[in-house]
Amino acid sequence: MAMVFTYAYGFNFFQTWLHTFLVKGRGMGEGSLYWSALPYAMAACSNLAGGFVSDALVKRWGPKVGRRAVSMTSLFAAGLFTLAAMGSRDGLTALVFLGLVYGAITFQMGGVFGLCLDIGQRHAGAMVGLFNTAAQAGGLTGSVAFGYIVQATGSYDAPFVPMAAMLLTGALLWVKIDASRPLENGAGPLQ
Repeated sequence: MAMVFTYAYGFNFFQTWLHTFLVKGRGMGEGSLYWSALPYAMAACSNLAGGFVSDALVKRWGPKVGRRAVSMTSLFAAGLFTLAAMGSRDGLTALVFLGLVYGAITFQMGGVFGLCLDIGQRHAGAMVGLFNTAAQAGGLTGSVAFGYIVQATGSYDAPFVPMAAMLLTGALLWVKIDASRPLENGAGPLQ
């Protein structure tokens, strides 16, 4: 649940702050915001591709390594791309890096829901509910924090530091996640 909290912290930026950031943080005119569809197009493609890759790796290496490899790599890349977006000075470059952030986050999401099935088994619905609850908390925290950080620092770049930290933390949290240990085998409280 902590891992989901961390990636949703960054994920919700795209639903709440992307356009404001592009206009106020990178000086894009409202007329050029049609380019802001780029991250969403990238995310749609990467979400589908990530699910296929995650399943293929699970077949090859098992659920523990298969789910972990995709998600750790994706969240690590998302954290690095976040820092690159922060360092970019023009709107279009920032948008490309943000597209890579969103794409990397969504690339691992198929594996996250696969994880719910792997460990939840007959409690998969409850597991998805718990994950989504943690995600909503992370998304709310990130959305509110972004505004307060901008207000406190006067910078639209500053909120990317905790966003990158959260994504990198999410990658590290995958070390503790073992998709081969179902909750029904004594690994958790939903027995």
